[in-house]
Amino acid sequence: MTLKKSVWIPTVLCAAVAGTSSYIAFGEDSPVERSYFINEYAVATADAHEEILQKDAVLASASVQTVTANAIDVDELLVARGQVVAAGEELLTFRTEAAEREYERLQIQADAYADELDALETIASSLGYSGSNDPTGTLNLSEIGEQLTVDMELEVSILESPLQAAAIIDQRIIEVQRELDIIDSYLAMADEGEAALISPIDGTITAIETESGFITIEIYSAEQEYVTFVSDSEWQRLSEGQAATISAQLEDDSIEDEITGTVSVKHKVPATNSPAYAQIQQLDVYKDRPLYEVAIQADETLDPLPFGSIAQAKIVLNEELFAYKLPTAWIAPPPKNLPAPADDEAVVEGEEVIEDETVDIMLDDIQLDSSFYGEDNVYTLGYDGRVRLNPIDVSFTTGNASVTPTDLIDGTILLNATARDIYAETFLTMPTKKLEWSNLKQLSWEDYVKYLVF
Repeated sequence: MTLKKSVWIPTVLCAAVAGTSSYIAFGEDSPVERSYFINEYAVATADAHEEILQKDAVLASASVQTVTANAIDVDELLVARGQVVAAGEELLTFRTEAAEREYERLQIQADAYADELDALETIASSLGYSGSNDPTGTLNLSEIGEQLTVDMELEVSILESPLQAAAIIDQRIIEVQRELDIIDSYLAMADEGEAALISPIDGTITAIETESGFITIEIYSAEQEYVTFVSDSEWQRLSEGQAATISAQLEDDSIEDEITGTVSVKHKVPATNSPAYAQIQQLDVYKDRPLYEVAIQADETLDPLPFGSIAQAKIVLNEELFAYKLPTAWIAPPPKNLPAPADDEAVVEGEEVIEDETVDIMLDDIQLDSSFYGEDNVYTLGYDGRVRLNPIDVSFTTGNASVTPTDLIDGTILLNATARDIYAETFLTMPTKKLEWSNLKQLSWEDYVKYLVF
């Protein structure tokens, strides 16, 4: 069938008019007021949210102590590798002929530690002392013939915080006092003719080596910590004192397998050689990468686990106790073509001063200016079913979601970032809340038809 020319011309004109009308009505710059179909939304609910760094961790000793004795003077070795020892327990005994010499050596060490303790206590009691970031006492023993001499050096450097300096000095005082107590125990036994080398801590014997005429005994402290290894970018987001949890797989289901703790130390130098590092290198994800050691001090111990066990560490990087979470893709930019902020100064006409009147009206009833919005905003559905755009502050992101502590009301309907006219009407295909039976009985059949259609 062929259209006649008289029919073809009106048809083209009608199509052109329809296309122009559609563009005017539905184009982005259309002045025609419209309503929006809402097919994607979420209900705002305040909750606690965290950003977590999850890493593998190795169970390690919190400290390692080594004690050494001249092999010639040793009478009997009393411990073996893997043996659990208590502080003050004998590790080896000395020969009778070496007891007097050992007693003299211990007495020199005791005097040196006592001098260091006096120096530290003097510093601690001094008002206005600026502090030290690493106050250390060093004992230098030298032997000339049958004489023993000792030099004690106390190194103190300037610190920014006097409180931090006092805390570090107090810690060193505790360490020196502990060493002095151990030496006093040595002297007590030597005075009785039973000179022996004793354990300075509760722990486990991990190595016994004889080299260059000396016997060295290595002891892992019974105090445990978990060590994890992070990349340089992860290291920058960590700080001492951050909360953490440790989860392990235990065969006994009756034992709690998750404990809490805090980040105690983060090392600035890349990890190279330690039992924990060697253990973590067995996992492929950590091989051939520069890693930094981070220690987590647990609030309690997982007794059934041996040193070197692998666990899961979760470190809290960010936390909001009362905040809202929404998809990051739903964050919208500020709207375009908004009026500039109003000038608060009075308007002067001739000699008459006209002050701006203050009108008590709701925020929803005024045209907001560009100063109201920030870089991050979210579309919401108002109480009247119209579109709003609320400025938000993003505290942190986790995965594909952003967490905002912005004041919202629980139950607020959040919309995706599709650009919409503010205060435009909306309609949804489904209700935002589940209908209750009591509500169903209040509806007429006309209401059900509207629900099914729209």
